[in-house]
Amino acid sequence: MVIYYYYLNKFGCEILNMGVRKLKIDRKKIESIIAICIITVFNGQIYINPFSLWFRFSFAVVVLPLLLIYFKNVSVITTSFIVGFCMAFFRSFVFYFSNDSMTYSNIIVQFIPVSSFYIVYGILFSIFNIRKKVDNPVNFILLLWICDSIGNIVEAAIRNIMEKFPFENAVLVIILIGFIRSIVIYIVYYMICYYKKRYEREQSENKYRELLFFVSKLKTELFFLKKSINDIEDTMEKSYDLYEKIENSKLKDEALNIAKNIHEIKKDYQRVVTGMSKTLQNVNKLRKFKISEIFKIIEANTCKLIDESNKKIILKFNVIDDFYTKEIYPLISVLNNFIINSLEAIENYGEIIIDVKINGEYAIFSVTDNGIGIQEEDTYLIFEAGFSTKIDYKTGKVSSGLGLSHAKNIVEQHFDGVIKYCSQYKELTKFEITIPCSKIVFKGGKTIEFLHS
Repeated sequence: MVIYYYYLNKFGCEILNMGVRKLKIDRKKIESIIAICIITVFNGQIYINPFSLWFRFSFAVVVLPLLLIYFKNVSVITTSFIVGFCMAFFRSFVFYFSNDSMTYSNIIVQFIPVSSFYIVYGILFSIFNIRKKVDNPVNFILLLWICDSIGNIVEAAIRNIMEKFPFENAVLVIILIGFIRSIVIYIVYYMICYYKKRYEREQSENKYRELLFFVSKLKTELFFLKKSINDIEDTMEKSYDLYEKIENSKLKDEALNIAKNIHEIKKDYQRVVTGMSKTLQNVNKLRKFKISEIFKIIEANTCKLIDESNKKIILKFNVIDDFYTKEIYPLISVLNNFIINSLEAIENYGEIIIDVKINGEYAIFSVTDNGIGIQEEDTYLIFEAGFSTKIDYKTGKVSSGLGLSHAKNIVEQHFDGVIKYCSQYKELTKFEITIPCSKIVFKGGKTIEFLHS
């Protein structure tokens, strides 16, 4: 009995869940049909009479097929029936309030043939399965032309039966207008798809740029965590050596405890480094980039920072010699630090120039700005960790002073390169980064291209 009630309850819950899901799906379809009706009916009021008073070139016929293609969850025939009758009643109401000489019953009879066009259009649209023909322009335009022409011919035939109507003269015009309207629909559909793809591509590129900068910062921190592990290892060894040298038992125990604590800290750091390394493992498989491509990524990010700072700064990237590299993240991190420093050094108006060239076996990057410059007495300290002259006088907050120190460590330890501060000349501050080609140029795809700016 218990088993019976268990399965009965389970079966009942499944039926209830199916009902809820179906209700949600039906509600979504109803909302889509209502949206199509409202948009189509109101666009039906946008029209021109290109040839005569009896033919209306309505924008609704351009909008309806586009909506039927977009809302794939709705039935084409059901939707076209509803749109047809809504269109007839809406136009009759508009005409009734603007014309007092006719009764509403006479007006509705006059506009009922309008619904026949949309009904026939929807039936043919469904039979030809036009939703699946959008990738074939010729078939798409041809089938829309048939739907449009036959729908209008049926409407004209009904009007001819109900009232005096120039049916014979109308057929040729209907076919011609149907062809024009089908081409217009395809052009509009193509433009919508084009701008949609363009927007999605721009969004994707923005997210990719943000990811590159995020990973470059993360890799910089990972680099310093690894460096800290080595420093901790050295400190632990010194603590243990001190433990062996101390003869006082109490101090000896304290020294041993310190060595043990340092060892625990080292293990915690190693766990963090291992976790970050695994997380970034797939990112390391990133394809090679040209330096010019990396510069475009940095430029897009820097332009945002310039806009936020409300400064008038001209940013120039000169790729004298272009080449491929896989050292994307450390290079972005280094250059970004120097560029941000230059940006902060410029008070209101200025210029930042970034150059790259190949000189023998070395790749040379330079960052130049015409900001406030560096005091001569500070030139020996600018690469020291914690040194900073940047103060927010509103909050009293001093900058961390780790940017140039980070950059220096990456260049020297990761690239085996050299950073040189070039003395100010003609009010310009210049930093030069020299990296061996063997450390930065991707050998499998080295293409020294001379792109003189």
